[in-house]
Amino acid sequence: LLFAAAAGSDDVVTKLATALWYKDRYRIDSVLPVIGVTLATLGVLAATAWLRRAGARSGGALALAGVVTATSAVSLVAGGASASIGRVFAMPASHATEAIVSAAQIEFMSSRLPMIVPVGQRVIGDPWDGSGLSLLFGDREPGFPHVNGQWDPQRLLLAFHLQDIRTDPAVCQALDDLRVRYVLYNPHAFGGGDPSGNHFSGVHAAVEAGLFTPVATDGDTSLLEITQCGPLPAG
Repeated sequence: LLFAAAAGSDDVVTKLATALWYKDRYRIDSVLPVIGVTLATLGVLAATAWLRRAGARSGGALALAGVVTATSAVSLVAGGASASIGRVFAMPASHATEAIVSAAQIEFMSSRLPMIVPVGQRVIGDPWDGSGLSLLFGDREPGFPHVNGQWDPQRLLLAFHLQDIRTDPAVCQALDDLRVRYVLYNPHAFGGGDPSGNHFSGVHAAVEAGLFTPVATDGDTSLLEITQCGPLPAG
């Protein structure tokens, strides 16, 4: 029920009901094996205890427990739950569409970011496409480490207006304040995105307009340098 609510609704009631999982259907889905196995075990134990209290022989109780367990396992396989969960959480080799990253994207971050982006600088990007994991895989802090957050004025400006870098001096000032001169870009959205959380239109508009200089690409992920603001001030 919580999974269906998180996947199909964005209202206040759903957010309250799924508070521990932040209305994230994938987080709820990942709990299924743990809770499902636990509840199934409790069900078997409860059925066994009931039969014993009813005076049935222990052999009959154990047989029933075996039938319940086998039926549960067959139901999971026949119902496609295991296969569906596997598809949702599978990591693609390259060109991620709804997965947060691909194996090739991880390799790109691991090899290119430490080599190109100076130590102490952040990398900006749309966290829905995996750029928020640049610290984990590439040892460079992301400007947006999560798809949602209480962003400061500099980050809000870059999220929505990075494409105004040539006309609005505040954009360069925000990049200086956050110590950013590179954009990490892989245009896709984890889980298809979320209209209430897709707040990074400025990043896409700037890159798609060709405002920045490509310095590395594997044909899928790109690292681009921001040259309009000059070198970062010392500090």
